[in-house]
Amino acid sequence: MKKLLFLCAFAFSLFAADMKFQTVSPSEATLLQTGDKKQHCPTCNMDLVKFYKTSHAVKFKDGTYRQYCSIHCLINEQEMGYLRDKKSLIAEILVADAKGFKMIPVRKAFYVIGSTVKGTMSRISTYAFATKADALEFQNSNGGNLGTYEDAYTATMDDFKK
Repeated sequence: MKKLLFLCAFAFSLFAADMKFQTVSPSEATLLQTGDKKQHCPTCNMDLVKFYKTSHAVKFKDGTYRQYCSIHCLINEQEMGYLRDKKSLIAEILVADAKGFKMIPVRKAFYVIGSTVKGTMSRISTYAFATKADALEFQNSNGGNLGTYEDAYTATMDDFKK
């Protein structure tokens, strides 16, 4: 009986350790891109459901999307990759609301930058929220600074340099 309890506790600890703050259930994630790789970041191939709460997406003027696991991968493509020469084709950039899970325009999001909650692909975490109240609640529990998309972009660019 003790062995069974130990095995159950061990299995649970492995499962719990694998769960990340960024992860949502597949039914909660909004995957915007299409095709065989729609659940994977086009920059690093990470699973978008596992890293959903840091997900960003580019909507192109033709109605297609590219969705990234993080602002880090988005900026990498904007500055050095696929998106660098396609900026005029971008209609909008979206981010996952870390509380409500809907995709929202980055210009309307409230970012918490540098919290104690681990980020994705960066040493500096960036989480976006649809409301200032939700961002402040997260900040009160996890630290960090309240900012805009531009602030999160700047912090991520600074992280690239390090």
